[in-house]
Amino acid sequence: MKDKIIRIGIFLVCMLSIYQFAIKPLMKEKDINTSDSDIGWAKDFITREKDKYDVIIYGEESEGLAASLAAARSGAKTLLVASGSDLGGLPCSSLDFNFEPSKGTHGEALVSKIYNEIVTELGTEISPKKYKEVMKRLLESEKDLSIVFDAALVSIALNNNTLYGINLNVNKKETSYFGKRFIDASKNGDLLIKCNIPFTKGADDVNLKNTYRPIGINFEISNVKWTDIEALTSHDRLSTLKDVLSMYQPLNPKFKLGKVKFHNEGQHKVIVQGIEAFDVDVSDEKALKDTYVLAVAEAKNFANFLKDRLISFQNSKYERTADKFIINDYRHFKGEHTLSINEAMENTDFIDKVAVASNPLVAYSSGEIKEKYVVGKPALFSIPLGCLIPIDIDNLYMVGDKISYSSIVSSSTAGYSTGMQAGESAGVAAVYSIMKNQRPRDFINKGSKVSTVSELKELMIKLGIYLPNITAKNPNVESWAYPSIRQLNTLGIISAGNNNDYKLDKEATQKEFAVLLLNGVARLSPEKYSLEFDGRLRPYLTDNGLTVDKASEILLAMNGEASNTLEAYIKACKKGFINSSMALRIRDKKILTMNYVYELSADNISLYTGKSIPGK
Repeated sequence: MKDKIIRIGIFLVCMLSIYQFAIKPLMKEKDINTSDSDIGWAKDFITREKDKYDVIIYGEESEGLAASLAAARSGAKTLLVASGSDLGGLPCSSLDFNFEPSKGTHGEALVSKIYNEIVTELGTEISPKKYKEVMKRLLESEKDLSIVFDAALVSIALNNNTLYGINLNVNKKETSYFGKRFIDASKNGDLLIKCNIPFTKGADDVNLKNTYRPIGINFEISNVKWTDIEALTSHDRLSTLKDVLSMYQPLNPKFKLGKVKFHNEGQHKVIVQGIEAFDVDVSDEKALKDTYVLAVAEAKNFANFLKDRLISFQNSKYERTADKFIINDYRHFKGEHTLSINEAMENTDFIDKVAVASNPLVAYSSGEIKEKYVVGKPALFSIPLGCLIPIDIDNLYMVGDKISYSSIVSSSTAGYSTGMQAGESAGVAAVYSIMKNQRPRDFINKGSKVSTVSELKELMIKLGIYLPNITAKNPNVESWAYPSIRQLNTLGIISAGNNNDYKLDKEATQKEFAVLLLNGVARLSPEKYSLEFDGRLRPYLTDNGLTVDKASEILLAMNGEASNTLEAYIKACKKGFINSSMALRIRDKKILTMNYVYELSADNISLYTGKSIPGK
């Protein structure tokens, strides 16, 4: 009997060894090879459970639709939860059909396979009716995808950082749905809110409280020939169109014209995009409603302007204003990684990337007159998986413009191509994590094995998600002043423009130095900014050249120190406002150039506030 037990034990050990060192590696290899086909690649490796979905996507926005298709096509049992009665989402309610993709370093479209498929199906004429029909046809053709319409989130089932289920009100009846992985694709992060994921609003991250990017309102006109619009917007006539548009006077000072675009709906209907509303607290429902009333009047006024000033619109008729604003900057939820402005500007190529982007980084001045400025223009940067994985919850992803970006980076990633690329990646990553029986955060480049991260990335690439190697460099990193530029970038107070020109060798003015100090203190430490502080630097808002003595005088004035120009430099050095290294470099300069201004600004903003500026 004893010998028999020993023989059985030896047999079991042998079988375990065979599984561990022979069968399991083969299975692992097969896991990777399944990615050669985008249909059902994970089906044989996922155990289906009764009354439980593999992946539940909450929200019918475009990113959620891409995630749903990606998950279902993998062979995973997938559920899409839609709050509306159709799949129109915000594209239809805001009349936002701007599917123009971001472009790469060689002009290539930065799009995923599913995005390309959807755009091809939509064609060049896109109306709300057509959009809904196309999405319905695409999603309902997936046998592994179920859809629940008219659903409102009531509560969640959460235990030990794992989300087990969601309770929905569907047609006035509460129903529970259980899943292994969840993706929040709602506009405002409803599921993330229920999970108590922390977030910032608007430009909170640079201490501009209750400050948001302008919101857009689109409207529809009819009785227009699209061929006339194409001619009007052609290269030969574009400057004429811009001249005419520059003459438009808004009814209300809250509104301005941004970049005006026209979208073909077909049947002689056109959607007009370009009206923007400023200083709107998008977290305040009453403010949004009040602004909407004004926006409708503004849309009608602009429609009349086009009719009166441009022959292409002479027979046009205003039809309606979109039901909702285009809002690309509301909440930003805390993820395992928060993508920073410097990571974007330095064209960072993350190992665990899930999407790429390249649009300019845009910000707005915080004074009474809101002016748009370009912080910089990345050549191409990647978005890591960590931005899609909220902290604290073990089986939840997030997609859309609410993910873990800095507020300025989100200005570059706003748009359907980037969002749907990330959505498709989230769908694939969710299924892959189930297949590997690992948490979503186990696949981010943060203590994970590089091979594990690389396997997921290669799978995404084979499935048609465009994740190129990024080789572009930012030449500014070679400048000795760049560490200070990085710091000031985090505050969003430098405008390098589309050419990323920091004008390092340009002779600086007193105004440029004073403005950096004023804005830097206000952004880094609002409590240190006061009317008295502002008043001390106001006298230097001139275009006179910035001499060493004047720079010293400005630094002394900033700190409430009296001085005369002759003794200012020595006193500023003694006070530590100009460190010994800087003192040696600038003492023989007649007019300081901007590279010196950046370093002096970063050092003294930090000194005055008593806070370190991130980014160095």
